[in-house]
Amino acid sequence: MTIHAISNVAIFNGRNLHPPGNLIFQASPGDILGVEAEARDLSGINAIVEGSGCTLLPGLIDSNIDTAAINRDLHIFASYGITTVLDMSSTETEIQAMRAEADAEPGLPSYLACGPLATAEIAHSNQFYPRRENKIVRSPAEAENFVTSGVNGPSKADYIRVLVDLPGIDSEILTAIVHAAHRHGKLAVAHAIQKIGYSRALEAGFDVITLIPIDGLIDADMANRLAARGTACIPTLCRARALAQLLLLEGVESASGIDLNFDYALANVKILYDAGVRICAGTEANQTSNAPVSIGESLHDELELLVRCGMSTIDALRAATVVPTLVFGLDDRGVLSSGRRADMLLIEGDPLQDITATRNIRKVWISGIEVEHWEGIGG
Repeated sequence: MTIHAISNVAIFNGRNLHPPGNLIFQASPGDILGVEAEARDLSGINAIVEGSGCTLLPGLIDSNIDTAAINRDLHIFASYGITTVLDMSSTETEIQAMRAEADAEPGLPSYLACGPLATAEIAHSNQFYPRRENKIVRSPAEAENFVTSGVNGPSKADYIRVLVDLPGIDSEILTAIVHAAHRHGKLAVAHAIQKIGYSRALEAGFDVITLIPIDGLIDADMANRLAARGTACIPTLCRARALAQLLLLEGVESASGIDLNFDYALANVKILYDAGVRICAGTEANQTSNAPVSIGESLHDELELLVRCGMSTIDALRAATVVPTLVFGLDDRGVLSSGRRADMLLIEGDPLQDITATRNIRKVWISGIEVEHWEGIGG
């Protein structure tokens, strides 16, 4: 068994920052063997990385990507310290290709996905996702079939995703999809860029909502109700910003008379955060949609945007580490402690003092395997 150590390093374990110590892990591939607060003799260790002046973080999690199976996307995510990705938009064919790549090559990020997005016959999804794979759901019976085919079909859905904005699926059918997802032991994820979408997701009982409204402010009472029932939110601010810019350029706001503004997105995250809603960091990283978002680097943008919204730096880091593991049931990662996967990110500086320090990447490990060929994004 090959044993490695990172010495004299400040450790953000997914929940809190601890003073400099040592982390011992098994390599190629492996788990964390121990986190030690005090100095010790490391002479029996196979390889030691000096971590003075650095902070060790759990590998980052991007909770909303749209890779479209572009060649080497997983390698790019890894190079930016992202060790787990949750695909919310790709097609069944793309998902099969990405799963095969992730399984075949050690040291790549873990890949989870959902398959087609459930929509109504008349929906905004074609405007926002002209290249994506949607599936029309017209009745409660079709809701059951949609979930069953998603879980057992080619995409092997890890969760179920539904467009809840208007015009869209009837409320009765939304509730039927949620109940079907839960019967299959899957989370129900709502896609909503409208205020009304958040209200509809709450009433239907969705577990997670992706994106954040850009058409006005969320009601504080609704935010409190979301927090009370444990609903999580993936604001996906990078995507909301790109989408708001696109709609402005296309004149959608002036044509519709609706006030569409990215400032609403920023304010809405603060409303949800203040209410105690669990926030996960996600980007909808993609290079194929009408509003592209950079692969990998955008998660560091997202952390900075979360802090800009008013989240503390420690909660922004939690949003990309421990919180999504709790929301999506990924119990083997997101925290640096004995027995967890050695998914880790070593950066120069202290991200609790300056969130942009997450860009100063020195090393990345995925399940104990060091990511070797990566394009640096910091100093």
